Amino acid sequence: MAATVGFAAMAVVGVASMQQQRQAMDQLWLVERARAAARAGLAWGRWRATRAPVAQCQPATTLTLSGTLSAWRVTVRCSVTGSHIEGAATPTSYRLEATGCNAASCPGATGPGYAEAVEVDWALRP
Repeated sequence: MAATVGFAAMAVVGVASMQQQRQAMDQLWLVERARAAARAGLAWGRWRATRAPVAQCQPATTLTLSGTLSAWRVTVRCSVTGSHIEGAATPTSYRLEATGCNAASCPGATGPGYAEAVEVDWALRP
């Protein structure tokens, strides 16, 4: 009888441990998706600041992504950090910050299942 109770207790502990591992893996997956959304937003912001016909650097823009990231949003913040003279050119530098999340806007309300990641980069427009 005691052995049966012992085995039952070990089974309960084992199931609880597996559930915790599953929840941890689910959260890691969500964070990786948030990072992918943030990286996509960073690439978009970098292009707009450095490659678009006219530099476009808005204080904050929220984007809805497509494809495998369609359930994710990213808010891209851009600020001019300065310009300097290099010979005949005057390049401008930008600070870009992208926050990816699985809420209607980023950053969103925290709670179970919410994931968010922030990526920061600097860019230079010649």
